Amino acid sequence: MPPPARQSPRPPAAHATTARRRAPLALLAALLTGSLLTAVAPMAEGRVGPKDAGRSATQLDRGRATAFRVTATASGPVARLGAVLDGTSTTTTAALALYADRSGRPGARLAGCTVRAAARGRWSWCTIPAVAVTRARAYWTAALLPAGRAGNLRLRTTAGTAPSTRTAGRALSSLPRQWPRVATRSRARVAAIQADAAASAPAPGPPVAPGVLAPLPQPAAEPAAAGGTAGGTTGGTTGGTTGGTTGATTGGTTPKPQCSDTTDNDGDGRTDLADPGCSSAVDDSESPDPTAPPARCANGADDDGDGKTDLDDPGCTDAADDSEDPDGTTGSGLPHDRAFVGPEYYREWDNGPSDSPDYFPIAVFNMNPGGQHDELTDAEHWSGFSITTYIGLWDYLQTNPTDTMDAIAATGAVAWEHRPGTVHQDLQQANMGQDEPAQFPGATPAANQERNDEIRQSDPTRPVFQNFTKELYPGVWTTGEEKRAWCAAADIVSLDFYAATDPYEDDDGELGPYHYGAAIDQIEQFCPGKPAMAFVETSQPFDDAQGDGDRIEPWELEAGVWNQLVHGARGLEYFVHDFWTLDGGSNLWEDAAAQPIADKLKAVNAEVTANARQLNAPTVSGISAQGEDGVPASALGKDVGGKLWLLVQADGDAQHKLSNTTPMTVTVQLPDAVAPGTVLTVDGETDGGEPRKVVVDGEHRITDVFEPATGTPATGYRHRIYRQA
Repeated sequence: MPPPARQSPRPPAAHATTARRRAPLALLAALLTGSLLTAVAPMAEGRVGPKDAGRSATQLDRGRATAFRVTATASGPVARLGAVLDGTSTTTTAALALYADRSGRPGARLAGCTVRAAARGRWSWCTIPAVAVTRARAYWTAALLPAGRAGNLRLRTTAGTAPSTRTAGRALSSLPRQWPRVATRSRARVAAIQADAAASAPAPGPPVAPGVLAPLPQPAAEPAAAGGTAGGTTGGTTGGTTGGTTGATTGGTTPKPQCSDTTDNDGDGRTDLADPGCSSAVDDSESPDPTAPPARCANGADDDGDGKTDLDDPGCTDAADDSEDPDGTTGSGLPHDRAFVGPEYYREWDNGPSDSPDYFPIAVFNMNPGGQHDELTDAEHWSGFSITTYIGLWDYLQTNPTDTMDAIAATGAVAWEHRPGTVHQDLQQANMGQDEPAQFPGATPAANQERNDEIRQSDPTRPVFQNFTKELYPGVWTTGEEKRAWCAAADIVSLDFYAATDPYEDDDGELGPYHYGAAIDQIEQFCPGKPAMAFVETSQPFDDAQGDGDRIEPWELEAGVWNQLVHGARGLEYFVHDFWTLDGGSNLWEDAAAQPIADKLKAVNAEVTANARQLNAPTVSGISAQGEDGVPASALGKDVGGKLWLLVQADGDAQHKLSNTTPMTVTVQLPDAVAPGTVLTVDGETDGGEPRKVVVDGEHRITDVFEPATGTPATGYRHRIYRQA
């Protein structure tokens, strides 16, 4: 506000009439030129979302909503939503919404609209009823390419501090009024989605090629919103004769609209834009409040035509869920575990791992595929072990990239360590973060996040794979918050804990194979929504001087692999180095002492490969297993074309490191959708020359006897695969 002008001497009487006549003209001129605007406080304008559109691009799954956690940078009303579609987006339509934050996840939808005919590479806007936002408060912006719409939606993104979240299904035609409780979490990022009152927004720079970090061009101003031009840059909201309210209220004779007068006009305890009866700040009625239609999970109708209504429909998570579809079932009625991360997860990245149901990663670490042994490349040897993936290629991509990648290509495998400029870029399907990052002095989750974000900025077309170690499991020296912070930086989460050979965790070196599955459980607890993998050793990674120098035994390897799988592992990884005998994993085909391990590894991987499509199928919920005499059992069910595929294993714990050492009856509880009398066949077992069968009883259960393996001592961990006939 400028200081008041000094008072002038009172004009002579002869001039009084002339002065009074000139006053209205002077006031009108001042209004038209905007010179009086400085004396009027502008209406506060809210803003939510990033000003920087980012240099990366993220593709959103059709029919699957994605939300990004953001913070309001200014308090006040917001009246439009905008987004930046990347130049590679083939659609020009995007549904947008602003959600309230509910305990760290999206809650109720505050407003939404659809951007149509969006201009790629710059901000495109749609209008919403005004919503009041509060500075420094968390909100969520969301986007959706509706199911059934052609093209792909790619939004510009930048690194974030909190994981984004996606709805579990892929059939949404609109953004839900209430974000579903069951959703998957993805990597930390923020999309170029913004809510504001109509203020200027910066224009993003052009798309940047993978591997190139170019500076973002200086932002250009967005044209002012329609409605009033006389007021310059504020004309869309405060100036002009048609665009705002200042011209009508400067004189002080017109009362403020009810929705901006700071009064509870309808006595419902809510004021202005906090009152559902207000559609905008210029709405002159707080009542009647609009009555929103009930959510589809509370409207008494069968909205998806499956014969089930509201909370009886498996597609409903709660009464606020606005979609009965997609259900967590197929036509078989088998309920699905919505936390399952299937191969479709990789569709987020243009050059990421395959989303084929036949690709289940079976990997070796830090190998030289182009090396030569017995006139065969190492890749040819590894193909005999059903290896599909090479994680970490050490320095072979620098010293001999052509031979390395040619050897991988010749066996149909892929690599999860990307180095720009090497050959066979199509086979390099993930970028690898620093191995065991917490082991480095001064390492922090924040620094790890920063490094991985730099990888993403350099190449946003591939996910970041990262292997952790004891900071995640057993994790006794890290808090839950720290565990979440470590794995938030990765898109594919791995850890190594060598239960069969680690001399540091147990004096007698007998930790028990149950740790391999427990490691997967830990990843799924603290890193939800991401593929979980963990290593199994195939040799002797510890020296005699450090412990007993154990080499893993064949039964431990088999037990550990199936223990990971029954606990939900989304791939297998093998640490095949043997630092104290032959190097580089070649001991598995050159060292006679390793032959039993090699034979077991081939057999186990062959069985896993034969069941890749089953392991990639949706996980069935409502399944549990119980052993006897305190010995645990575990089970994993899959919906394969509407029929149940079931993996069951006699498990272990700290009191039963060897699992069952005598025959044990295992009882598996199945969901009600598996009807009594259903017949399941048992893989690899016969009875009277026919495949052995078990029958589901009247309580939807099966029981079977699991014998331990013969030996001294006897060991359990036997696994079986059952298939619905």
